[in-house]
Amino acid sequence: MKLPEPSPHREHVMGVSLGLLSLRPTSRMASWTCPESRGE
Repeated sequence: MKLPEPSPHREHVMGVSLGLLSLRPTSRMASWTCPESRGE
């Protein structure tokens, strides 16, 4: 039985997830915690 390399794929998925989260962590947090701060 040949197992596919899980390391690169998992690292890629984790990297993408972390990247998306770190793209705008304050924006989403601000919209959730302080909606007034955005002036909406």
